[in-house]
Amino acid sequence: MIKQTGEDIEDILGIQIKEALYDPASLPGFVIELGQDNYFRYIRKRTIFCGNLHQAKRFINLRAAKQYALSELCYYGLQVHICRIVWHLVAYDARDDKRYYDGSGFTTDVDAALWFSSIDEAEGYLREKLLTEACFPNEGAIRMETVGVAAA
Repeated sequence: MIKQTGEDIEDILGIQIKEALYDPASLPGFVIELGQDNYFRYIRKRTIFCGNLHQAKRFINLRAAKQYALSELCYYGLQVHICRIVWHLVAYDARDDKRYYDGSGFTTDVDAALWFSSIDEAEGYLREKLLTEACFPNEGAIRMETVGVAAA
């Protein structure tokens, strides 16, 4: 029998994600933001690759994301933000600028918007408040912690 630690579980999840087609929306957790809407994907040959939220490397908890940022990104002298994956409710009629539901109406301020920890929770709220015709759940990230990393 193989004894699994927290890191082993993350490795197993990483292998499962790489080997199978998956829905990124089904993966909870945290990501590392390196710039506005620019998220860490991987490092290859001393080059950092970034992408949008759906392409970002996911971490199982805040501690794992912070440890990775400190151990792998410290050599680059970056200031990184650890972000939690959340779900916002976005209006269907929003064209260029997104309008988020804040509990009583819609706003363009994402910080004032309601957020949910899972898509199931967001969809349940939509059904409960009879909002299924007005808005839909959309994945987003909120900053939880900033890690100032100094170059070695």
